[in-house]
Amino acid sequence: PPFPPHTRPKQASQLRRIARGGELATLQLSGLPPSYRNIAMRDLRGERRVVIVAGGPEVYLRTIATASAHAAELAAGDCVVVPVLLRVQSPGSPAARMVDPSGCTGGIAAAEAPWGDIPGIFLAPRGAENWGRWLEGEVETARKQGFDVVTSGVTLSIKKSGKIGKRSTSVPSWPELVESLAMIDRNFGMPTF
Repeated sequence: PPFPPHTRPKQASQLRRIARGGELATLQLSGLPPSYRNIAMRDLRGERRVVIVAGGPEVYLRTIATASAHAAELAAGDCVVVPVLLRVQSPGSPAARMVDPSGCTGGIAAAEAPWGDIPGIFLAPRGAENWGRWLEGEVETARKQGFDVVTSGVTLSIKKSGKIGKRSTSVPSWPELVESLAMIDRNFGMPTF
């Protein structure tokens, strides 16, 4: 066999993590006005830090409001925010179906979304099924830890390397998050010039 028996569980775990990273890289995003360009998460590697905040309507609106208020810090920290609107579901419903098909805009046209005129800070998720499937593990982990992700939200901070740097619940304090992501990238392999 290619791996000794005592290392097989570790290898399986590593393979799952690699596969999950590959799935994350293929998730699709839409630019918002004025660009409207469509990109995959992998296209942001090395250039931007991505902060995914998934939650119900209140979390979604709070994410937009607070990130808009800290747009300068987010831009200076090379960060983009992907608010993901989760559906309120009955207990026992599969988490993979939690992402609202309207994605980030809450069911309104992207041109009328409540981001204001802040170009380059927000990206919208494209492909609710793929996003739902990918977020399912994160949602289930948070649920098992006693968090209601619809009301409190879950935040995933993706480093410039494309790997998850930080997981948390609730809408983040943007200045603190930008600072911590910069430190993580600096300390663990992403050079700064």
